[in-house]
Amino acid sequence: MQGFFHTRPVITALDVEDPATLGFTLADGRSIRVPITAFPSVEALSLEERKNWMVLDDQMFTFAECDDVFHIEQVLGKETQYEYRFASATA
Repeated sequence: MQGFFHTRPVITALDVEDPATLGFTLADGRSIRVPITAFPSVEALSLEERKNWMVLDDQMFTFAECDDVFHIEQVLGKETQYEYRFASATA
């Protein structure tokens, strides 16, 4: 069997320069581009607002001017396979 099995997708970079797509670089070397139309709340942001992105917990991302938080599994089309797991502040 070949491919990316049992690999946790970890976001290392987000490319917002192309107004029609979002680009993701993952820690395992994959580069993924998706149409920005799949994320209407991100599409509504200006290019300058899109540049102010952040990664949360290695697998989630958001933008300072956006109320939504997205998971990399939504980009990969596997949204039913993720669950939000934040480390406890006391752990």
